[in-house]
Amino acid sequence: VFEKIQHRDPAAWNAIISAHISLGKSEKAVSLFFRMQKEGVQPNQFVFTCTLKACSIMSSLWLGKLLHHQIVLEAMETHVTVGNALLDVYSKCGDISGARNVFDRLPDRDVISWGSMAMGFSQHGFDHAAVELYEDMEKEGAIPNRAIFLHIVKACGNIGAIEQGEHIHDEIISMGFLEKDIILGTALVNMYAKCGDLEKAKKTLEELP
Repeated sequence: VFEKIQHRDPAAWNAIISAHISLGKSEKAVSLFFRMQKEGVQPNQFVFTCTLKACSIMSSLWLGKLLHHQIVLEAMETHVTVGNALLDVYSKCGDISGARNVFDRLPDRDVISWGSMAMGFSQHGFDHAAVELYEDMEKEGAIPNRAIFLHIVKACGNIGAIEQGEHIHDEIISMGFLEKDIILGTALVNMYAKCGDLEKAKKTLEELP
């Protein structure tokens, strides 16, 4: 059907690129992205976002940077969905300075922006930065989701930040996450154990539903 369309617009290209990604064919998706431009069609924010997802799946930092350069030229870097997709590529590929640069340039950060940055810090050993990120979230009035809490709790345990961990524990309880999230509850038990407070670890374990 796609090949029979005489005048393919960005929406058609985005549909076929997205379809290939959904089927696990990220390399083909990227080749379609370049074919699209070769045929004279400029990618929009949705095509960039979709193709960056393919880069993230392939853990291709050089390709992500190539698209980033083009996104800057098209003045789309500060669009939240494009920025989040860029942030995800840098974070998953371990380029934390690149991720932070994208994050700091986003004028409007949503929960996905904060989550990608927290994931990058947590998974690559920047535990102090992860805890500071949570403090920045509170200052800006952003509301964490359970994935963000999971990354920050892990970071608190790694650096022995028990006071911050207790504060986050209270926030998790107030938001009702512990009522149905055994993974987050286990992370809290692990945090207290790593911080050396075995009594609090045992108490938290016993309180888990």
